[in-house]
Amino acid sequence: MAAPERPSERPSELDLLVSGDLTVTGRLVDASNATLYCTVRLGDTEAACVYKPVAGERPLWDFPDGTLAGREVAAYQVSAAAGWDIVPPTVYRDGPFGPGMCQLWIDLDPEVDLIELARSDRDPALRAMAVFDAVITTRTARSAICSRRRAAGCTAAITVSASAWSTSSAPSSGSGAANRCRPPISGRSSG
Repeated sequence: MAAPERPSERPSELDLLVSGDLTVTGRLVDASNATLYCTVRLGDTEAACVYKPVAGERPLWDFPDGTLAGREVAAYQVSAAAGWDIVPPTVYRDGPFGPGMCQLWIDLDPEVDLIELARSDRDPALRAMAVFDAVITTRTARSAICSRRRAAGCTAAITVSASAWSTSSAPSSGSGAANRCRPPISGRSSG
């Protein structure tokens, strides 16, 4: 039996998402774009993730340039660069259906009452999320996931375009995935 990995030997979340073997295990059927539930595995480390191939994107009338996958990766990069840790680790990579976005899966904490939390002033992370939304001009549907440890934003996409600053309230589509949060990466020993 092989010894368990030491934490220093485990791949980082980004390494896992970029280099791990991606296996599609399901589909989020309420999503407006192809949104696939997957596992990603690198060595003995495995995690759940979401993969959105560019080939499965539906174009938005107000964002004709670029891809949703690229905008979701950019949103993660802004969140990470600002030190806000709002968007789960997200990368652009090749997958079973071509290039697309891959983001760590986040599980909903069923003990958190989202309505009660939204109406309270208890969680400064929600205020940070509102500022983040304003900074990246979010116009896609966003789900806020809260656990006892942190709040996380999912399906964030930088949506700056020629029409992003208009007062139009034209509809845009989002992922509808309301139950993603960053799970601990499970390291499994082989043997």
